[in-house]
Amino acid sequence: MLHTDTLPAAPVSGSFLHAFSRGLLLFSVVLTGALSLSWTILLPRFTQFAVGDFTFTVREMAANESALRAQLQTMEAERIRLVLPFQDALFSVLKQEKYAVPSLNEVRREVRHAAVRAQTGDAVVLQEMTFDASQRRVQVTGDVRGAGASSMTVLAAFLGEVERLSFVEKMEHPPFSRIDDPEIGVHSPFRFSFSLTPLFR
Repeated sequence: MLHTDTLPAAPVSGSFLHAFSRGLLLFSVVLTGALSLSWTILLPRFTQFAVGDFTFTVREMAANESALRAQLQTMEAERIRLVLPFQDALFSVLKQEKYAVPSLNEVRREVRHAAVRAQTGDAVVLQEMTFDASQRRVQVTGDVRGAGASSMTVLAAFLGEVERLSFVEKMEHPPFSRIDDPEIGVHSPFRFSFSLTPLFR
């Protein structure tokens, strides 16, 4: 059987322990001071954000972001509330009424009344009236007969009456002429057009 001699552990001197504890204490003090300085001076400097004329910390930025998100959600809900009526069927009906124009029968009736107001007899003869729905434009063709030398005067009065109608806009006046025809006598033919205004604006 082998026999091994074991040496007793060397005693630890008190001076070593004292020096070690002093070093550990000094390291702890320096580390604590460094962390305190970085927390109070360095970290605020590197964790602040300048937005315009204002400076915010990380916590303030997070709070501002939450507030802005809540405000954005509120504004989005308000936008949806304002936009939804445009998808309603009633809005479509109102929009169609806004851009609706008088019927051709109504236009024809009002133009005939204008002709009556502009003459004393039956001088104004309406021959044709056409309506272009795509451009909302009406064209009127006719003649002024039986007024003699006043045919152009009657024509001017008739055009003035038509132009004063509530649904007439952008009227194109015809050239004024007086023609002496051996069959119908002196007359002034005309062809003019005008656009129709919407019934509701």
